[in-house]
Amino acid sequence: MSTYEKECLAILLAVDRWRSYLQHSVFTIVTDHRNLTHLTEQKLVTSMQQKAFLKLMGLQYKIKYKKGLENTAADALSRQVEEDQHSMSISVPRWMEIIQEGYEKDEATKQLLTQLSVHSDKQGDFQLMQGIIRHNGKIWLGQHEEAKQAVLLALHSSGVGGHSGITATYNRVKTLFSWSRLKNYVQTYVQGCEVCQKAKSEHCKLSGLLQTLPVPLQAWSTVSLDFIEGLPKSGKFDTILAVVDKFTKFAKFIALSHPFTALTVAQAFIQNVYEMFGMPRVIISDRDRMFTSALWQELFRLADAQYWYNTSNHSTLAKRSCQKLSFRYFGPYRVLERVGAVAYRLELPPGSLIHLVVHVSLLKKMVKPGTQEQNVQPEAVLRRQLIKRGGAAVPYGLIRWSGLPEELATWENLR
Repeated sequence: MSTYEKECLAILLAVDRWRSYLQHSVFTIVTDHRNLTHLTEQKLVTSMQQKAFLKLMGLQYKIKYKKGLENTAADALSRQVEEDQHSMSISVPRWMEIIQEGYEKDEATKQLLTQLSVHSDKQGDFQLMQGIIRHNGKIWLGQHEEAKQAVLLALHSSGVGGHSGITATYNRVKTLFSWSRLKNYVQTYVQGCEVCQKAKSEHCKLSGLLQTLPVPLQAWSTVSLDFIEGLPKSGKFDTILAVVDKFTKFAKFIALSHPFTALTVAQAFIQNVYEMFGMPRVIISDRDRMFTSALWQELFRLADAQYWYNTSNHSTLAKRSCQKLSFRYFGPYRVLERVGAVAYRLELPPGSLIHLVVHVSLLKKMVKPGTQEQNVQPEAVLRRQLIKRGGAAVPYGLIRWSGLPEELATWENLR
């Protein structure tokens, strides 16, 4: 690039930088290159002249020549004397200061920091870089609990982490940071995450099957009750109370009309069932408010009858689709007692609208933050047998687990 082109380019860059201030009035361009004073009069031959003409079009300017010896103001900026000493300010991120402060609280890390400060080379897999200890190139946190919690909060509980699982969170953390028993620490943190426990389902076998009802020994000793609602009106009735004998499958259909109360339902039951067949010993129904009311409970007590609850009505597909973004579990709630083989009574809030006894398949163990679930290991094989899977025989064993009784042994694939 020629001197003419360099000087012309300097003018174009200056005008482009200050165009917002120059385009409203007349301004003067002072240069020590005489040929540029004829820029507006010359024939545009070179590409630089054409570019300069287009860039300066529409601006009101004058080009004035000034000798280089007299143009000291412009030359002073490009001809400064370089000094040997320079000052530079460096900002240190706050998170680096927190990690460095944590080194002082950990004796083992403090000793390691001293060794790395004395010896500039590596100490095994550790290296000191800008005051931060690095283990295999990753930031070493030592035993600094606050820093560990902050890292997992950012890489698991935040929008970046997205409450990922144990493996995904561990892989994300180990690419940047390192400390002793990193994987166990991440596992404990994720297992104790309250949001993950409420929103995620468990990847395990079913906790227990529904219990079948015993076969009654005589007719009308065990009956089931349920409402059939949403029917078109027949006269003044729009609801049916279905009473089915579990022994003979004989059914009585009692007509009701809205609004009905627990008292009117009890009167209809006495008139249509009790007066004809006597009081059943066992009554089965869902957890409808009518049957869980104090009136029905007192009726069962006076008649010395048992009241059994079957499973609640399943929600409709439309209802389930609206609940996809809701938590799968709520709580935590304290377990009061075990009811039967596969149900538990919970201590629910006073305003709860569900029954206190819940099947075990709907429950999930609550893990407190900072605690780790018991890691059971196989202790012994109690029995072995071959089970046909497809066209091959697969060896299975009855495994007794460490810390658990033999009653909780499970069949596992031995391959």
